[in-house]
Amino acid sequence: MDMHVPFRTRWLGAWWASFVLCLGCISGCAHSPHQEPVLGRSEASATPGPVASKKSVRKPARTAKASEGEPSSKAASAVEKEPAVPTSIKHPLRVFGGRASYYADKLAGRATASGEPYDIHRFTAAHRTLPLGTLLRVVCPDTQSSVVVVVNDRGPFAKGRVIDLSRAAAEKLGMLRRGVARVRVEVLELGPKHRGQKKKR
Repeated sequence: MDMHVPFRTRWLGAWWASFVLCLGCISGCAHSPHQEPVLGRSEASATPGPVASKKSVRKPARTAKASEGEPSSKAASAVEKEPAVPTSIKHPLRVFGGRASYYADKLAGRATASGEPYDIHRFTAAHRTLPLGTLLRVVCPDTQSSVVVVVNDRGPFAKGRVIDLSRAAAEKLGMLRRGVARVRVEVLELGPKHRGQKKKR
């Protein structure tokens, strides 16, 4: 059997091998691993960076108002202090006991027997016979608390009750929930009208 390969066939084989080899070199140079693409300025600036999560971004806290946390002028004017007991008073003029109640909030603003409007923030009381302006100390044995009030109204007119208190006084005695409590009343000083009254001959 003749193993001789024609010259034309060998020439075509060699040419094809050279073409494939050149093609491989060209593609290898074009995709060399040592070359890194250089980005232009516009492309570099468009490169996305780490995006912050919406949850991690906190909004700035609201600036507190100057008036926040401070009582308004209206609220400050409504604050009343408990009447002070004169140092000259050593003993009560009279002591009596009974049941005490307090004014309903809906009566706020209504005129009292003294002409003053009822104010839930003031330490006042109503009594049927004591002179207006009389200074009293009311003691609640159940809560072991006391309060000093000024009589500026008449009442109470409910049976079995000896005194009506303002809301501020009742709150200090701790009787707001019960509404009615047993108390001891000490007459510290009689009202100015009574002190200045002349005896009839």
